[in-house]
Amino acid sequence: METYKKELDTIRDTITKFYTVKFASSEQEYETNKLNKEQIGQLLIRMKEARDLSRPEQKHLVTEALKLLAENTGCVEDSEIAEEILDHLFFEVKVINEIEIDQFYEFSANKRWE
Repeated sequence: METYKKELDTIRDTITKFYTVKFASSEQEYETNKLNKEQIGQLLIRMKEARDLSRPEQKHLVTEALKLLAENTGCVEDSEIAEEILDHLFFEVKVINEIEIDQFYEFSANKRWE
């Protein structure tokens, strides 16, 4: 679990640093933003492949990963990226469930307008 936690911390740092970088174009900014956030999904997929998602301490890490994604989803482009990631994790690779999707939206800044 410690390895996954460290990886999530690294992803968090990468996403945080993203907001301080000046990009040459909006396309480059979008692609970097998307790649950074896709790392969250890739981490969850690796955890599933290692069959580590069923352990209670790993479930907490899933929640933390979804919270990281939600906290860094603000604008329309961010929402589109998050939706793509969530759809892939839920429908295609079945890494997360409906409860975890609901958690994502609870963490989301958009929740305050409901």
